[in-house]
Amino acid sequence: MSPTSVLVARGPRLHDPAMDTTLGDRYIDAIANLDREALLATLAPDATMCALLPRRVREAVNAEEVATAVFDWFGDATEIVVKERRAGAVGERLALSYRAVVTKDEIRYDIEQNGYGWVEHDRIARMHLLCSGFHPIAAAGALQ
Repeated sequence: MSPTSVLVARGPRLHDPAMDTTLGDRYIDAIANLDREALLATLAPDATMCALLPRRVREAVNAEEVATAVFDWFGDATEIVVKERRAGAVGERLALSYRAVVTKDEIRYDIEQNGYGWVEHDRIARMHLLCSGFHPIAAAGALQ
């Protein structure tokens, strides 16, 4: 093998990529509804997450830690309205994206998250997530 060759190991396919739309929508709905139990139902017990946030990287090593991270971000919201969403598969990966208006302390924020997940047995086993951060909506016309 030459120094520039890459060896890629593939494990068995443990899920049907067609299920990703349903799983991705359930994950997004759980966040929008601030439903921790529903979020946990989308995650494998040993799920891991690496989230790139505006000011830091946050990692979680099990489903409870993933849910805690998500609810650290959104748990004090009084309303989450999903304006755009996409859930599906890219190859064997779950791909999801959502944009929402999040209300906290009577201030509305525009947020977007994009993620790619590894699914095993119809649950998210590993997630890589990118977050836009919370951006105050100052004027009419911005994502109403």
